[in-house]
Amino acid sequence: MATGLSVHIGLNQVDPAAYDGWSGELGAGEQDAVDMARLADAAGFDVTDPLLSGAATAETVTATLEAAAARLAEGDILFLSYAGHGGQVPDLNHDETGDRLDETWVLYDRQLVDDELFELFGKFAKGVRIWLLSDSCHSGTVAGRLAETLSAQELDRRFRTVEPEEVGRRIRTMPQSVQSAVYRRDRDAYDRIRAFAGSYRGLHREVVRRMPPDQTPDFVQAGVANPPFVRQRPFTI
Repeated sequence: MATGLSVHIGLNQVDPAAYDGWSGELGAGEQDAVDMARLADAAGFDVTDPLLSGAATAETVTATLEAAAARLAEGDILFLSYAGHGGQVPDLNHDETGDRLDETWVLYDRQLVDDELFELFGKFAKGVRIWLLSDSCHSGTVAGRLAETLSAQELDRRFRTVEPEEVGRRIRTMPQSVQSAVYRRDRDAYDRIRAFAGSYRGLHREVVRRMPPDQTPDFVQAGVANPPFVRQRPFTI
């Protein structure tokens, strides 16, 4: 019989010291995680303790997903939910199309970049199903469209830190001013996460980017599909 495991992350605030003084207050992130855990339990999942606000650090989330990967086998399922702010950092390994930005989960002590989450998914055994439910805002999607229709004053009103009585009506995104300040301050740390260390496909994209237009290197997979290998750092034994 297949095993169902669930992991739920919810934040009502973040560490201001990690985000240029911004506390990222929300009214229901923690409750969302608790509610998802209850739904998962009712559906027969083995539920891990929800990671709420201060417990939702990058290290803890990473370790929790690595433990889940070690436990689940082909045919099993992971239900992963996130409720909190979303953010963005520049896309350094060129795996994004359009806005050239990587999306993030705004965890308590730092942002978790989508590249990191993708790498964590690559640690799961072949055939493990992953169901991800993320209730957060990324300016490459929702906020990107807002910027086309709302004035600068309205964007500032919606995205700035608000008084406690307004919490709950906020869009779940980190303000652009905070994103810029945090990235400038911690650029070395975030760039190490996403600078090319990445996959064979990423290497191909980087080589193509540097080639003249009359030379187009190709990327072909042969034999049995092996996605974890494709995501592996090139030349790793």
